Amino acid sequence: MIAAGIGCREACTAADILAAIGLALRQTKFTAHDIDRICAPSFKSPAPEIAAAAEMLQRPLIFLDLDTLATRDAETLTHSPHVVTRFGLSSIAETAALAGAGASSRLCGPRLAYGGATCALAFSELPS
Repeated sequence: MIAAGIGCREACTAADILAAIGLALRQTKFTAHDIDRICAPSFKSPAPEIAAAAEMLQRPLIFLDLDTLATRDAETLTHSPHVVTRFGLSSIAETAALAGAGASSRLCGPRLAYGGATCALAFSELPS
């Protein structure tokens, strides 16, 4: 199971998200075809750019609430002061990837940013 966790700013585009996913993939042995799901925080559920990116990749889009993301916060590799102030989490993308890939998941690397989007990948060998 590979989950791509997405964070994005208001002015983010689907192209930004796809580029951030591409950057995250380049630091791994995986390709876009290996991604099982795209995960984002539930407060972004009305964001059409996330849905458009998931549709372009033909992958399901899973929205996760902040409490679920918080369960994986201690495992993040990066720390965004802006995200901590607004949401009480170190990284939206990293916690979304970890929570979306299942309890036994681990990050493939730190989140990477492109434009207004961030992406982190998490991998789990066990089905979630």
